[in-house]
Amino acid sequence: MDNEKILIVDDSKLNRTLLTRLLSDEYEIIQAENGRKAMELLQEQNILCVILDLIMPVMDGIAFLREFHENPEFHNIPVLVATSDAQKARERECLELGAWDFISKPYDASILRMRLKNIIGRSKAGMLAQLRHVAEHDALTGLYNRARFFVSTRELLDRNPTQEFAMIRFDVDHFRLFNSFFGDAEGDRLLRCISENLEKEMQSIEKCTYGRIDSDVFAMCIPNEPAQVDTIVRHGVQMLNSYNTSYYMEPSFGICIITNPALPVQTIYAHAAIAARYSKDQVQKHVSYYDESMSEREIQEQSLMNEAQSALDARQFVVYLQPKYNLKTGRPYGAEALSRWNHPQKGLIQPGRYIPTFERNGFIGKLDYYMWESTCQLLRKWLDAGLHPAPISVNVSRANLYNPRLAEILRELVKKYAVPPELLNLELTESTYMGSPELMKKVVSELQCEGFLIMMDDFGSGFSSLNVLKDIAVDVLKIDMKFIPTGENNARGERILASVIRMAEWLQLPVVMEGVETKEQMEFLRGIGCDYVQGYYFARPMPVADYEALLRNLAERQMPAQANCPSDAAMMRAAWLSTPETAQLLAGIDQPVAVFAYSQQTLTPVRCNQAFDQLFGQERNAAGTADSYGKNVPAENLQLICATAERAIKQHSRAECEYFRIDRSGRGKWIRVIFHCAQGDQSGALLVASFTDITKQKNLELELEKFDHFIEQPMRKKLLIVDDSEVSRAILKSIFEREFQVIEAENGADGLDKLQMHQAEIGMILLDMMMPGIDGIGFLTRKNADPAYANIPVVVISAEQRSAIQRNMLKLGVNDYITKPYIPELVRRRVQNVLDYDSRFRALVQEYRRSAQ
Repeated sequence: MDNEKILIVDDSKLNRTLLTRLLSDEYEIIQAENGRKAMELLQEQNILCVILDLIMPVMDGIAFLREFHENPEFHNIPVLVATSDAQKARERECLELGAWDFISKPYDASILRMRLKNIIGRSKAGMLAQLRHVAEHDALTGLYNRARFFVSTRELLDRNPTQEFAMIRFDVDHFRLFNSFFGDAEGDRLLRCISENLEKEMQSIEKCTYGRIDSDVFAMCIPNEPAQVDTIVRHGVQMLNSYNTSYYMEPSFGICIITNPALPVQTIYAHAAIAARYSKDQVQKHVSYYDESMSEREIQEQSLMNEAQSALDARQFVVYLQPKYNLKTGRPYGAEALSRWNHPQKGLIQPGRYIPTFERNGFIGKLDYYMWESTCQLLRKWLDAGLHPAPISVNVSRANLYNPRLAEILRELVKKYAVPPELLNLELTESTYMGSPELMKKVVSELQCEGFLIMMDDFGSGFSSLNVLKDIAVDVLKIDMKFIPTGENNARGERILASVIRMAEWLQLPVVMEGVETKEQMEFLRGIGCDYVQGYYFARPMPVADYEALLRNLAERQMPAQANCPSDAAMMRAAWLSTPETAQLLAGIDQPVAVFAYSQQTLTPVRCNQAFDQLFGQERNAAGTADSYGKNVPAENLQLICATAERAIKQHSRAECEYFRIDRSGRGKWIRVIFHCAQGDQSGALLVASFTDITKQKNLELELEKFDHFIEQPMRKKLLIVDDSEVSRAILKSIFEREFQVIEAENGADGLDKLQMHQAEIGMILLDMMMPGIDGIGFLTRKNADPAYANIPVVVISAEQRSAIQRNMLKLGVNDYITKPYIPELVRRRVQNVLDYDSRFRALVQEYRRSAQ
């Protein structure tokens, strides 16, 4: 009976006991002796319905209804007010305060059950409406979700076959990094801010659809008007630039002009998504338009990405080193670390084939760290061998430059391998500086404070080089020989280059000239005072073994050795088991999160947060870990969890599943778990898991299954009133004529004739019991005997108030009973309850089923 709880609020223990006996076979009964206790129970329990007495101490029924009515969380919980004859005058006040219906004292079991059935049915109809909204809308932002956006866009295109539309897809570059650095809560705030701005933009566009597709991905379909598209893009860029001044963010817009509206919407969206990835390639260009050539390149790139992670895990990426030469001594001094993909079938893949792809999808961040660590390992190896290496420079991609922890990560890396930071030089491209100069100024300063030397790569390739040098104190300039134009402009280019090198001397900046391929170029550079050169004329990028041979030929000591570093195992223990930083990070996450060690189909929790403890009702032991996870999980579900963990490990990404467990109180819970593989393989791995309680969602799905037998019926708009009193018919007609076409019958025989004439359109019957000729009982007997009429709901209207009479009516299939003289608001409410239960509820179930297919 979980989720079928009735709260009885009455100061009379006798009344509470009586109601419990009447209802306990169908519902779980919760009792409260006054309104204040009831409010507390509503906060703690999942209450289906409230039966409320009016006269109570501490907080009476009216005061309870006032507070209840003001809380939006309770709006879908029906309240059945128990009244005596002396309290009839307060019924109107109770209705205004949110009461759903009334039950008279002393209680009649049949009438009580009928009233509960009707108001609970109406409540469930409201829940289904909410469920449909949930099924179609994104929970975080309230926008259409992916499925509903596609359906609405299809409808928009079909309604306007001659108008040209544009599909716009956009996301936030490196949003996952932002989420990691600032936390999920801040990431959610950013997404809500984006959605609010998107809704404002769309308000002025008459024909449009829009929604949140996934994570930081949004989409819209609007008429193809260039000025309007430009405005949306400009406002999107401005919004992100102003959102967090300490973290530079850019959007990437992909636009597909819909020239063939017959294409599936998913295909059109996929084209816009491909275009969005192209916009990530270019600095400060936030928009790309789709063309067919993009799809061909996308297939090639996807082939590379399918193997990227496994290649990184298998260490197929190898370090090649291209030496830099000192022109004054003619000797090599340091090198640049470059990656090569040593593919087992395709051989050596040059970086030009995979680096742009990795930069577009963010995988470059992982490759960066791999190269940094590999270079530190080489430096440590050379130091231990007494080879006295000169500095090695590594590239830092834009993705990593936006990481607020970049300086900390690099500091910990050189500390791990005991490598002096001045041996690991960092190359940042000029285009990165141009994209976010204030942020880069801060990043460069932090890195230099840690002892790293910063090199500006590709100097002169942008448009603001001199301004960059003025504002950002880099340590070395790297200039490509392509800076010098060929042909008749060669002399002018040489003079410009000589001026740049002299300017660098005034600023006390060493210059490395890249791409030197001829003796003439080398002699020219020496003549104008260039310090260092790099290029094929001196050496191509070479394997590590060849570079080591160069080191062995150098007699001059260039850097002292340092102490050994701690082991990988020690670093992992420090990261996951003992550091206060990790504890603080986990404590700040609202969602249940745990870190698991996985080995031999066993998950062992090593770290978890307070939200995890609260969800599973576990306590921490002396080591700060959660005890006995999985103790209350059925064996088959535990196997499912382990299989999901293994899938995450195998793919070295994320995997999720849903499972059932029993909590300490013996109640069942449905849980969704998402595993992220942090490190390791199937023989032993470290996993980060997040958990969500989806019990309510599952219970709603189970509730829906109970109504699969309902048959969808057309909406019936006619109301039949069968009453021999013309005055009574007139009053009832005045109450309902705005919502129904009212048909009147003066007795049972006339009612049956009218029923036959309008059977397919009548959705409700109001029936008097005392009539000449065929009375109410005779009418009901004949109506229920005919399958064509049997399911039409009936509400009896009568001056007879005896409970025995009302019980007889219920046995004849009456849906509710209204006594004369009646309160119009109560009549309307009671009829609406019956309609919601018997008609609208069926339609909602069927509609939900169709939308879920």
